[in-house]
Parts: sequence; C-alpha cells; structure tokens
Amino acid sequence: MRRTPPKHKEWVALARSIDELNRGALLASLAQDSSGRVKERIQAIAKWPKDPRTVDALHRIVRDLPWVSSGSRPTWTQLFKLLKELGDPRSAKLARAFDPSSIKSSWTGPAEYMAGRLASVADAIEAQDQPELLSDEDQAFAKELLSSLPAAPSGASHEALLQMVLDNPADEETRLVVADGLQELGDPRGTLIMLQHLKLETGLTKEQKKQEKQLLKDNIDELIGPIKAISLVRGREFERGFLSACEIKPQAHEHHLEKAMGHPLLATITKLRAPVSFALQEQLRSLRHLAILPNRQESLEPLFRSKRTLLLEVLECWIWNEDVELLQSVQSLPKLNKLILHGPDEAARRALRSDLAKKVDWIALSEPELGALVAALPSITTAKPKRISAFYEEEAPGEWSCEIILERKGANEYTRHLELSPVGGGWQGSMSRMLKVIDDAFTKTKPLQISNTEVRFLKKVRDEGTRASIREVIPSSIEFSMD
Repeated sequence: MRRTPPKHKEWVALARSIDELNRGALLASLAQDSSGRVKERIQAIAKWPKDPRTVDALHRIVRDLPWVSSGSRPTWTQLFKLLKELGDPRSAKLARAFDPSSIKSSWTGPAEYMAGRLASVADAIEAQDQPELLSDEDQAFAKELLSSLPAAPSGASHEALLQMVLDNPADEETRLVVADGLQELGDPRGTLIMLQHLKLETGLTKEQKKQEKQLLKDNIDELIGPIKAISLVRGREFERGFLSACEIKPQAHEHHLEKAMGHPLLATITKLRAPVSFALQEQLRSLRHLAILPNRQESLEPLFRSKRTLLLEVLECWIWNEDVELLQSVQSLPKLNKLILHGPDEAARRALRSDLAKKVDWIALSEPELGALVAALPSITTAKPKRISAFYEEEAPGEWSCEIILERKGANEYTRHLELSPVGGGWQGSMSRMLKVIDDAFTKTKPLQISNTEVRFLKKVRDEGTRASIREVIPSSIEFSMD
C-alpha cells in the first residue's frame, strides 16, 4: 500500500483544513522534510485543538534532533512556542531531562541553545495552573476503565494492527484504535477507517466522498490482496476500512482462487456471492448473507450437511428437484432467517413444505408461476414461514425488480403488497415486461385482485417512467383469505 507522505503544499493544505481524519497521518510525517518546511507545518498545526498526539509528535522531534545548525533555530523557536501553548506537563518533564551532550557538534553553541530554550519551556509550563490531580480512588477507577478498552500494543507493526481487526471483525472500537495506529504509520487504511466510520455515523461531505473514492482506487491491491483477482468490481463494498461484501467471478482462474482461499482479509466479509466450495472456508467467520453461484455441477450437500455451524442469516441458491431432500433435517443453519430460491416451480413448491422452510421467517421465490404458488399456500400449516414472496427482475435493459409479498396473518389469511425497485440506476428502457408480469399476476390469480390505488400507480409508472426514488412501495395492502 502506498505509504509515502503527501507533498509539502498538500501536507500544509490538509493541516489547515483541521480535519480529524487526517491528523494521525500528518503527525506521523511532520518532520519528514527540511527544517524550513517543518516550521511552516508547525505553524499550521498550531491552530488545531489541543491534542496529546500533537505533543507526542513534537516530543519525537526533540528526541531525534533532526537539525542542529543555526539555520534551523526559527523552526525550533516555533516548536518550543507551541509546546508552551499546549501546556502538557509531560513537556516540562522532557525538557528537564534533556542531556546537552546528546548533540554531537564540534562546538557548544547548539547544545547551549537547546538546553536554554527547553529550560524556558519547562519554566513556562510549570508556572501555569495545572488541573487538580485525581484522587487515588478516581485514578484507580480511570485505570480500570482504560484497561477495559481495546488498545494497540506500543510500537505495534502494520501487520499486528490489522490482525487486531481480523481477530475481532465485529468490534467497532477496535477498528477506531487500529485506525489511529495505522495513521501514525502512514497507512492510508487508517484514514479510510475513520472516513467510513464517519460515513455511517453522520455522513460525508462532498470532499470527503471524493477522498474516500480516491483512497479505494489508489490502494485497492493492498486493501483486499489476492481477493482482487477473483472478485467483480461491481460487487465490492467496504465498511470501516475493510472489505464487507464481494462477488466471486464465475470464471475465476483456479490459480487465483487457491491464492485467495484462507486469506486473513476474508474475515471481515459479511455478504458474499460465491461457489459452495469457496463459501464454506472457516476464514469467512463474519459471513451472514450468502448467495451461491448457479452451478448444477456443484452439489449443495456440503452446505446443508456441513458439520460446522454456519451463522448465515440470509441464503440464496438455485434448487432443483433432486436437491429438495437436502432441505430436510438441516442442522448447520440455526440462525437462518430468509431463504431465497431460484429454480423450477415444482422444486420451489416442494421447498415450501420442507423442514428448513418451517424454521425461517421469509421465503422468496424467483419468478414462480403465481397461480400455482397461491394454490400451494393452504398446504402450509406451520407458524413459519411468516412471509412468502415472488420476485421478478430484469437487469438489462430495463433494470427493475418487482416483488409480490404475501404476509401471513393466520391460517390461510394473508396481507399482500407490491414493491417495485430499480436494480441498477433507475427505471431505464422498456417497462413492458414488468407491467405484463404485474398484470398477469393480478388478473390470472383470483385471490390477488388488484386495487384501484395500484392501478393508478402502475399507470403513472407506464406513462411517466417513474424514477424519483430508489424504492417504490405501494401505499395500500390487500387482505384476502384462501377459504
């Protein structure tokens, strides 16, 4: 991953923006330039709110003594001035402990200068009113509280910081701690973590969105490693600095798949579209939503008969008549909440009566013959599934989806509503097939009589090509009985 510090003008511009997201990375590279330029950088960070990390960065310069010539004195003057303004008691302690003999010079001028200026820093800070010290009881409480929070090991390497997240992917506090450590190492992933945390909490400004996009573009190789070669760009999603969703290429090369199998960066993926053989590896410990790539040559048995407990909440797969028996006595999916099935109508109707169907809240069937589906509803006598839906979609050229949702109210009693959604960028191209699907569903299936509200809405869709929102939900719902 690119870890070179920004050019000087860019560095100063970022510092003057007083953006918390860049602070760690900027401080890590504060002294990586000539003394004259570092003076300008110190002037820029002097406008930041007080922060112990700023003090730490200035202390590193004092300890390292990167410049001792008389030409660097304006920079040291600026640094000592800022230390006084920050007023951190640690600076006084550092100043009092300074050893002039640490300056290797053939004359005593630099050592005398540094000793005198540091003594003035200590005097100024010690003369300031210091905050009242905590009582022993309060100090003990604070120590106990801090010890319960995640913390990066002192001097942790890039690999050790990443491992903290990979060992505990769901812990948000750990990611924030790691972000700070990575920024100090100049790793752009640290800034990406902070940006995407802010994105989830409050949203991003236009400039921050641009910065996020550029970080992903410039550092994709290091962000996902060998997963890049086997995944589609369109299916990649990142959350708090790590890959959270991806879609494996249907024709991914076997060599690339082998390199990605078992890779540590798989640990943060929560949503995946992949073959069964790839999806069942233990490294995918965060996986909750799995879509199996259609491949009739690959058996689903390893999934439904896995001896390892899989914490999937949503499963999408193709089911054929010969596969339906696999849905009986499934022990590997105790958390499954939604089952999405593609395949022949007969297999779908049989799946509705399977043991697995009785354990999930929602079963969604892809493009079933709606009349046959409704006719099969009386055969469902268990409390679950609570919701059954039929969905129809077309990714090109129209890019739309339509879902008819039947929500159970009691024995053979349902509430039905209709949802229309753009799959890609909106309602594009012809919508004739979607309208025909809806018309056939409601005119050929007697219990699903269309409402006047829905008629008006569909007419508006047809006449105006409605695309004002990402999701259109019919405002009315219809209750009907199978009796």
